[in-house]
Amino acid sequence: MPHILSVAQFFDEVTFVPDAVKIDEDMVQFILHQACGVEKFDSLKIPHEFFSFLQSKSYLLSFFDEMSKERGSFDKLLEYDIYEEYKEHIVILKSVYHEYLNLLEKYNFCDSIRLSNEYQINSEFLSNYDETEFNVGGYLSKFELEVLDSVSKQTNLILNINLSSYSNKLIERFAEYGVGLSSNAFYRVDFSKKEIIDTNLQKADLKSCQLYEAVDKISQVAYIKKRVNDYINEGINPEDIVVVLPDESFLDILELFLENEFNYAMGFGFEREWIYKDLEAVLLFFEQNERYADRYIKRRELKKSSIYRFFEKNINSDDEFFDALQKIGNDCKEDIKEQYFDSLYRFKLYFKEIGFLTHIQKLKLFLQRLKKLRVDSVGGGKVTVMGVLECRDLEYEGVIIADFSEEFVPKKSQKDIFLNSFLKSKCDLPTPHDREELQKHYYYQIISNSKLCSISYVRDEKSSYSKILDDCGIEIKRVEYLQESVNGLLFKIANSTILDEDIIQDFDFQSFEFSFTSLNDLHECKRRFYYKYILDLDSRDDEEELIGTTLHEVLHKVFEKAKKLSFFDEDMLYKEAVTLLQSCKSDSLVREFEIDNWILKLKRFFEAEKRRYESGYRVKELEIFVKNR
Repeated sequence: MPHILSVAQFFDEVTFVPDAVKIDEDMVQFILHQACGVEKFDSLKIPHEFFSFLQSKSYLLSFFDEMSKERGSFDKLLEYDIYEEYKEHIVILKSVYHEYLNLLEKYNFCDSIRLSNEYQINSEFLSNYDETEFNVGGYLSKFELEVLDSVSKQTNLILNINLSSYSNKLIERFAEYGVGLSSNAFYRVDFSKKEIIDTNLQKADLKSCQLYEAVDKISQVAYIKKRVNDYINEGINPEDIVVVLPDESFLDILELFLENEFNYAMGFGFEREWIYKDLEAVLLFFEQNERYADRYIKRRELKKSSIYRFFEKNINSDDEFFDALQKIGNDCKEDIKEQYFDSLYRFKLYFKEIGFLTHIQKLKLFLQRLKKLRVDSVGGGKVTVMGVLECRDLEYEGVIIADFSEEFVPKKSQKDIFLNSFLKSKCDLPTPHDREELQKHYYYQIISNSKLCSISYVRDEKSSYSKILDDCGIEIKRVEYLQESVNGLLFKIANSTILDEDIIQDFDFQSFEFSFTSLNDLHECKRRFYYKYILDLDSRDDEEELIGTTLHEVLHKVFEKAKKLSFFDEDMLYKEAVTLLQSCKSDSLVREFEIDNWILKLKRFFEAEKRRYESGYRVKELEIFVKNR
C-alpha cells in the first residue's frame, strides 16, 4: 500500500534542523515579542502591550515566512526602495527578523522560518521508499522547489503538475530547473532526470454558472439547499457534490441550519464546545464583571465548578490553577477531552514564560489556544463542504460556491501589508497580482472540472460578485427566486391564533412611566400593550430572553462607552457589541441563530452611525423615561 501524506506533512517529514525542537505555536509569540523590543513597536505601528501585540503578530510572522521561503533579501529591498519610502520599516523589520532567528537558535527552537534557512534533508525517511510521487497543487515557493530538487537527488521523484492560463509564475519557477512547461496542460515529470514523461493538453471546458444574488447570508443557506436538491434530482450523487466556502466563517451559519445534512471537511471550531463557552463565561465575569456572563454561569450552574471557585477565592497558585483546568476538563466528551488535555499539557510546558501575566490573563491566553482547535465533523450527510485550498486538484460533478463577492474573492493576504507591488516585483517576491492569478487558477480548476456550477453572494451597496468570474471568461446566468420560496426551505411558518373580542378597561396613563418600547407597543398594538404592561404577562422563558432585550442592553453598554470618546470608531464598537452578544448565547439554537443574524446586521448599523456622527449628530442621552403630566 502506498503511504499518502499531505503536502505539509511531506515537508515536515523530509526536512529538519539538527538539534532543534519544533516550537510550540504559542511560544512563537513570546519570542517574537521579545525580538521586537520596545523601541521598534512605535515605528511599525504595532502595540507593545502583550495582548494587543498578539492581534498584530501574524502580520510580522507571515511577512518573515515569505521572506525566508522566497529567498527574499532585506538589502535588496533597500536597494530598490529608490525614494526611501520604506527605508525605516525595512531596517527595523530586518533587525527584528534576525533577532527573532537568533532567539530561536538560542533556545534550540525551530519554526518554518528557521527551517527554510537551515534545513537538512531527512535521508532516513526517504530511504523507506523506492519512489515518491508529488502532486503540485497551484504554487511552490523557492524553498519548496529547492527541497524537491534535493529529494530528487536521493530518490526517484515524480511530479504531477496541473497548469492553467493562470500558472505563469509556476512555469517560470520550473524553467529555472530546466523543465519547460506550458499553460493549460497536465504534466507528469521525472524530476530526478528533469524530463517530461507525459503531457496531456487540456482544452478549456468552462460551463455557464448560475449566479444568485442573495439579500443576506441566510438566503444563501436556503439557495445552497435548493441547488443540492436540484443536483440530486438531475442524477448527481450526493458524494459528487461539494459546497465551497471562500470565507470559512460562513460555516457557522451553514451548520446552524444544515449541520446533519452536510459533511464538513474542515471540521468545526472548538469555541462551539461547552467547555470553551464555560471557560469564556468565567473569564468575562471575573475580568469585566459582565452580567451576560453572570446569567450564563447561573444557567450552567458554573459556580460549583473548580475554575469558578479558583477565581472566586482569588487564589494565587499556578498548581491550583492547572488543577482547576484539569478538573473542568474531566467532564468533556472523550474526543473533545483528548484535544483539551493535549492543549493544556502544551500550555503548561511554556508556562514559566508568562509568569508576568495574571491568572485571568493566562486563562485568556489558554482560550486563544483552544480557539485554534478544530473538531471533526461526524455523522453528517454525503454532500461535502470545503475551503478553497482543500478543493485543489479534486473533481466534483456538482459545485456550489457561496459568498463569491469582491469582499472575499480574491482573498487579501497579510503578506502584502509592508511593501508595495513594485518593490516585491523587483525582489522576485509574490505580488498581489500573483496571488490573484493563483486564486483564479483554483477557481478555474474547480469550475472547469464540474458538470454543474452554482454561485451565490450577498449583494449590497458596497459589494458585487467577484470579477474573477469575468476575468476567467466564465459565462454567468443570473437567477431570481421569490424570497419566500427560498427561505421556505429553511423555515416553517406557524399559524397564528387571532383573538377578536374587544378589551375595554380603565388605565391611568398619567401615572405610567413610558419607555420607548412601551410607547411603541401602545402605538403599534394596544392589545400587546395591555398584555405586557397591564396584565404583566410575558410569554418568554426567563432563561431565554428575547433578542430585543439583549440587543437593547448591548447597545446601551456600547453607546455608553461611545459617549465618552472624542471620535467614533465603528470597528471597535462593532467588535465590542459582537463580543457582548456572543457571550449571551445559550443552548437554544433559536436564540443562537437570532444572535448570529443580528451580528451580521450590526455591521451596517455601526457604519450608518459613523456617517451620522460625521454629519454632526452626537449621542446626548441613551434612555429617557417619559411621564405624562
